[in-house]
Amino acid sequence: MHRSLRAPDARWLVNFAVEDVERAVSAAMSAGGSRPKPSSTTWTAKGFSRTLQDPDGGLFTLAHREP
Repeated sequence: MHRSLRAPDARWLVNFAVEDVERAVSAAMSAGGSRPKPSSTTWTAKGFSRTLQDPDGGLFTLAHREP
Protein backbone atom coordinates (compact mmCIF):
# COMPACT_ATOMS: atom_id res chain seq x y z
CA MET A 1 0.00 0.00 0.00
CA HIS A 2 1.33 3.44 -0.94
CA ARG A 3 0.72 6.34 1.33
CA SER A 4 0.36 9.70 -0.33
CA LEU A 5 3.13 12.02 0.73
CA ARG A 6 1.66 15.47 0.72
CA ALA A 7 3.48 18.50 2.01
CA PRO A 8 1.46 20.71 4.35
CA ASP A 9 0.12 23.92 2.90
CA ALA A 10 2.78 26.61 3.03
CA ARG A 11 2.07 29.56 5.31
CA TRP A 12 3.97 32.82 5.29
CA LEU A 13 3.57 35.90 7.43
CA VAL A 14 5.47 38.97 6.29
CA ASN A 15 6.01 41.86 8.72
CA PHE A 16 6.38 45.48 7.62
CA ALA A 17 7.54 48.20 10.03
CA VAL A 18 5.76 51.50 9.31
CA GLU A 19 5.62 54.88 11.04
CA ASP A 20 1.83 55.26 10.67
CA VAL A 21 -0.06 51.96 10.90
CA GLU A 22 -3.50 53.42 10.14
CA ARG A 23 -2.20 55.21 7.02
CA ALA A 24 -0.50 52.00 5.85
CA VAL A 25 -3.70 50.01 6.51
CA SER A 26 -5.67 52.51 4.44
CA ALA A 27 -3.16 52.27 1.58
CA ALA A 28 -3.20 48.45 1.71
CA MET A 29 -7.01 48.35 1.71
CA SER A 30 -7.11 50.78 -1.25
CA ALA A 31 -4.75 48.45 -3.13
CA GLY A 32 -7.05 45.43 -2.67
CA GLY A 33 -6.08 44.21 0.78
CA SER A 34 -8.63 43.09 3.35
CA ARG A 35 -8.94 42.27 7.03
CA PRO A 36 -9.02 38.51 7.63
CA LYS A 37 -11.73 37.13 9.88
CA PRO A 38 -11.15 37.42 12.76
CA SER A 39 -9.11 40.59 12.27
CA SER A 40 -6.05 40.78 14.45
CA THR A 41 -4.83 43.94 16.16
CA THR A 42 -2.01 43.60 18.67
CA TRP A 43 -1.12 46.34 21.13
CA THR A 44 2.39 46.77 22.56
CA ALA A 45 4.09 49.42 24.67
CA LYS A 46 5.45 50.98 21.46
CA GLY A 47 2.17 51.02 19.54
CA PHE A 48 0.16 48.43 17.70
CA SER A 49 0.21 46.15 14.71
CA ARG A 50 -2.51 44.99 12.37
CA THR A 51 -2.66 41.80 10.32
CA LEU A 52 -4.11 42.10 6.81
CA GLN A 53 -4.57 39.83 3.81
CA ASP A 54 -3.49 40.49 0.22
CA PRO A 55 -5.85 39.76 -2.72
CA ASP A 56 -4.24 36.30 -3.19
CA GLY A 57 -4.84 35.33 0.45
CA GLY A 58 -1.34 35.99 1.80
CA LEU A 59 -1.15 37.41 5.31
CA PHE A 60 1.04 40.33 6.31
CA THR A 61 1.44 42.48 9.41
CA LEU A 62 1.89 46.23 9.60
CA ALA A 63 3.63 47.16 12.85
CA HIS A 64 4.45 50.54 14.36
CA ARG A 65 8.06 51.65 14.03
CA GLU A 66 9.57 54.61 15.79
CA PRO A 67 10.73 57.29 13.30
